[in-house]
Amino acid sequence: MPKMNPKHNPAHVERTNRKRARNHVSARFPKIPQDDEWMDETGDRFQIMAGINNPAWGVGSRNGRPRCGLCGKTTNLTKTECCGQWICDDEDQYVLFSFDTNSCHRNHDRYTLCANHDHEGHEGKWQECPECREDFETEMYVWYGTNEYNFEKLPNPPAYAPTKCAKCKKIIHLGEDGFMVKGEKYFCERCGGLAQLMKLPT
Repeated sequence: MPKMNPKHNPAHVERTNRKRARNHVSARFPKIPQDDEWMDETGDRFQIMAGINNPAWGVGSRNGRPRCGLCGKTTNLTKTECCGQWICDDEDQYVLFSFDTNSCHRNHDRYTLCANHDHEGHEGKWQECPECREDFETEMYVWYGTNEYNFEKLPNPPAYAPTKCAKCKKIIHLGEDGFMVKGEKYFCERCGGLAQLMKLPT
């Protein structure tokens, strides 16, 4: 009975392929001994800044590849202009006027103090910026600094009184609920129909 060439043995072929795959990954994504930083495939070194607040971000994905700090995906990524973090390059997925939150890039760019701080050209860190603090009423300032679209959340957010509907007194979460405003009064979606608002005094 003729002997099988060891190189044609299925088990040998599988082991060889696994070894080649490991070598390929190691060549593209070299390891760095430090625990808090690593190098991407272009050779750029960057810090893991969101470890505690967002464990999805960082090196913990398959093959040590970068991942989006908001959803954890490892494909079609870019870096944010405001803080240089990996994020999905997915603004093309957003449908105009839909107000969907299906785009990681758009969510961080539109709904965080981090991005606002960069867009407005403020100095220093956004967490300590007095101009950012003045840009928003307290409830929205806290929401922009602590929502799930942040890589790093605002430490020690200030307390604030909840916003209530001027008619039914229901609490309105300004960062997430729909509402209407007339003068300085807020109205929930149920009470805030245009016809009803026209009847209410300012």
